[in-house]
Amino acid sequence: MRVRSVLGVLLAAMAVAGLLSLSLPGGTAVAASDPVLAVSGDIACAPGTAPNATRCQQAATGNAVAAIGPDYVLPLGDTQYENGTDGEYAGSYAKTVWGAQKGISRPAAGNHEYRTAGAAPYYGFFGANAGDPVKGYYSWDIRGPDNAFRWHLITLNSECAQLGGGSTTQGCGVGSSQEAWLKADLAANRNVCTIAYWHRPRFSSSTTTPSSTTYVPFWNDLYSAGADIVLNGHAHDYERFAPQTGAGAADAAKGLREFVVGTGGKDFHTMGPPIANSVTSNINAFGVLKLTLHAGSYDWQFVAANGYRYDDSGSGSCHSAPPSDTAPPSAPSGVTASAPTASQANLSWAASSDNVGVKNYNIYRGSSGATPTLLATTTTAATSYPDTTVTAGTSYSYQVQAIDAAGNLSQLSGLASVTIPAAADTTPPTVPTALACEEVDAGEIDIGWTGSTDAGTGVSGYRVYRKDPGQSTFTLLATKPGTGAGHNSHQDLTVKPSSSYQYAVTAYDGAGNESALSLPLTVATPAGPSSRTFMFAPAGDATVDQTNATRNAGTSTALTADNSPVDDFLLKFKVATSGCASLTSATLRLTDNANSSPKGGDVYTTGSNWAEGTVSWSNAPGRGALLNSLGAVAANAVVTVDVTKGTTLDGEANFRVASPANDGIRYWSKEAAAAGNRPQLTVVCATSASAPDTTAPTAPANLTARAASSGEIGLQWTGSSDNVGVTGYAVYRAGARLGEVSADALSYQDTSDVRPGTSYSYTVVAVDAAGNQSPASNTVTITTPGGTGPKTFSFGAAGDATIDATRTSTNAGAGTDLVVDDNPVNDVVLKFTLATTGCTSLTSASLRLTSTANGSARGGDFYATGTSWSEDTVTYATAPARGTPLWSLGAVSPSTTYRVDVTPGVQTLNGEVAFRVGSTSGDGVHYHAKEGGTTGQQPQLTVVCTG
Repeated sequence: MRVRSVLGVLLAAMAVAGLLSLSLPGGTAVAASDPVLAVSGDIACAPGTAPNATRCQQAATGNAVAAIGPDYVLPLGDTQYENGTDGEYAGSYAKTVWGAQKGISRPAAGNHEYRTAGAAPYYGFFGANAGDPVKGYYSWDIRGPDNAFRWHLITLNSECAQLGGGSTTQGCGVGSSQEAWLKADLAANRNVCTIAYWHRPRFSSSTTTPSSTTYVPFWNDLYSAGADIVLNGHAHDYERFAPQTGAGAADAAKGLREFVVGTGGKDFHTMGPPIANSVTSNINAFGVLKLTLHAGSYDWQFVAANGYRYDDSGSGSCHSAPPSDTAPPSAPSGVTASAPTASQANLSWAASSDNVGVKNYNIYRGSSGATPTLLATTTTAATSYPDTTVTAGTSYSYQVQAIDAAGNLSQLSGLASVTIPAAADTTPPTVPTALACEEVDAGEIDIGWTGSTDAGTGVSGYRVYRKDPGQSTFTLLATKPGTGAGHNSHQDLTVKPSSSYQYAVTAYDGAGNESALSLPLTVATPAGPSSRTFMFAPAGDATVDQTNATRNAGTSTALTADNSPVDDFLLKFKVATSGCASLTSATLRLTDNANSSPKGGDVYTTGSNWAEGTVSWSNAPGRGALLNSLGAVAANAVVTVDVTKGTTLDGEANFRVASPANDGIRYWSKEAAAAGNRPQLTVVCATSASAPDTTAPTAPANLTARAASSGEIGLQWTGSSDNVGVTGYAVYRAGARLGEVSADALSYQDTSDVRPGTSYSYTVVAVDAAGNQSPASNTVTITTPGGTGPKTFSFGAAGDATIDATRTSTNAGAGTDLVVDDNPVNDVVLKFTLATTGCTSLTSASLRLTSTANGSARGGDFYATGTSWSEDTVTYATAPARGTPLWSLGAVSPSTTYRVDVTPGVQTLNGEVAFRVGSTSGDGVHYHAKEGGTTGQQPQLTVVCTG
């Protein structure tokens, strides 16, 4: 072995110097002595990244490979960070012994290779040794001296979504092209010692990259065929497991021994407590696993890089394939199918019998009368299967087939059919838009909005939320059932003079799904007239009971509203005011009689033709117009409800209260012993009319224009002020009104017949609720670029990270989410490396971000920032500060892609640019990082430029 080591170092050194080209024929290799493999993954940092004790030790681990002097090198993926580009391979991996030994390397592809489309530089660098670039999986043999024995090696592609068109199951699941190829390859190479290797681990104690069940189909096929060893990387650590099954059960006789070897040099991950069957692990030593293959056995040894210490070594024996068995199991019987929900069908059957034992089952399915085809293969001999891939409202037929350990198949069972019920509507309506103030007075604010849409049960109505002065959150103000004309507005008569309010609106559908809040609208009321307040006790009240239609309950101390049985109650007030010019508000007070309910009742107007001592269900006036609805009411709570629209300054006010809840509500009546528990109507009136608002807003300032392209112009300006409140802005082009935006939108995108090489002039005017218009802003003139065809370039992030003000020295560069929040303060930094050709001037630059399942009322404020930071070291304490403001993003919905104009922050067409994103909202937003989501969800900068 000393000769092999010295020779390996010499050959590696000659190859790095360009004096020797190392290559071996593919297919089957014959070793002069028992063959040796050098194994590791997660290897080379990006060019220019300085090494230290915990990162970028690819040169040291390469020297460990040379010291081993292997017959073959197995790089386990993520060979070159960050994106596996041609330049990164040439500038880092290729300059080490790893690169010098690519001729004897048989690599597996990792996730960082696929950060560049199709992993093209990876396949170009390793050539035919990496297999078919369309697949990335292949197999090969290595033989002992004089062909005395053979080992079979299988390289698999764990980037399943890349192979499956975005579907992990289609890329690696049971029945996928890769899994079917694996079965066939194992069948063709039976009774031979076998190693399989791929990038992402099936089992791992790492908290950064934990175990994944995605690779159970691979493991089960290998286990069934009697394979011996599994090699993985991805977790930046070393970990060895005892032989086990794909389900994680210890199995010394047939189990596969897994080695996780992610110690190739990049850095270290975090290791949690050891999971089941973990024998040893280490996160402090870079190094390489040395495997020596013998006839029917193997030895392993972890070889630490120079300057590091960790020892793990041992030996193992190969398995034999299961004994020959040609007798199939019996066909499953008693197959039944049921559909408990709109998204799942449950199958069950009586177990099959077999001379050796049933291993698992094939599930076949056909829809709408079609012949069943293979749907899935179970991993155990359990006699039930949940099908979660059904479509609501569809009929299916199922058959089951038994499989034994030798792969013998039974006859198909009889058919079992089921119809899946219709799906529940779980999708909320779209968010209401264009929220605007239509009228404002000292005691009244009228708002309106553009209605929502809903593809499921349809929009049922809207909920209006308000944030009062001094409040930090929105509370429900009113529920507005109905849609269409007359339903997209609300009159708020509960406001006070000289006060500022914020409003937001949601839509809800027939299934109870509620949209996100609209963009907020701020309205201030003017100073109002003086007011007077009057309070009235009921002149009469009584419960009316549908099941006892002629019974009078006028003397009861309780008022009941219920839906099972149906009970309503009536209230009568005799209103008499003095010195009033107009009604400001009317509020009904009720006190719960120790009986809580999820619904406090729906309050309607009703007729006056009833008396407390004689009214019953049969003679009571009916429910009139719905005034308001109460939500959940706690026991003994005092509740108030706005009944202004059902009240006059003088005369009777009559109300009827019902409930949609079977768990009814009970309030105290006017017969209650305690006066404070009795119903009360409070009427507030104005003693004089308020003066009309005749003051116009100030003119918008600092209007600027930018040609985003030859067909689009973006405008921005500084907002106006008003004595009551600005409600919107009107945009003019060449003196003609072009469009309007709400008061919170201080920008406008003009795409209306904008032509290349043409000059346009713009002004903006502010408008308040009284219709007063401000003077025009400054005039801005801009010429669109010529129509010779701009060039477009798109760049993935070279680095991104969340920086946390509460953990100022913590680096989160490896995180899969980017978090923007104001409580606690989290900012995001992003860096892009631009490389354009044939361009001399920038037309536009837009930043693409995709939200995760966490939306927000604010998508963030975007700033230019410095580029002197690195993803794997940047913290809140070391990050460059927020620079020039670029853009502000409003409400963000979950799982939605947004583009932000960052043109002013791009000062070069070739070089680095960086952005920092903050937020003024305590309800933060999460975006996919370059380590998270799909390629289409990761951050991207799109640059449009001209020559």
